[in-house]
Amino acid sequence: MLEFAEPRLPLRSLTQRSLGYLHRLPGVAEQFRTAVSLHGHTLHSTEGMLPLCKFLLSCGELPARLVTRLHEQYGSRDLEDDLAKMWWTPPLGAQSALSLEQGQIEELLGLDPFV
Repeated sequence: MLEFAEPRLPLRSLTQRSLGYLHRLPGVAEQFRTAVSLHGHTLHSTEGMLPLCKFLLSCGELPARLVTRLHEQYGSRDLEDDLAKMWWTPPLGAQSALSLEQGQIEELLGLDPFV
């Protein structure tokens, strides 16, 4: 995702923000010099598992059985409550995450990174 102000608009419009998806806006990155990374995940983060587990439950019988079986073995009575308490820690250190974000902006977008 790329946050950007629409080019060639009056100055007052530049204070309004919109969200664009690069795959839906071909050539949009060419209108800018810099891309901003607003959020990253490092080994200092804790990321909730509820969205992933809900997705797995909807993916078919095998993933749903895996989640259900693990819950029966280790969980309490309320599956959603247990899933909401689960979290994981991404493996990247701060320097690795910074390098990754900068590299993606430079290589994929051809823009100067602001991370």
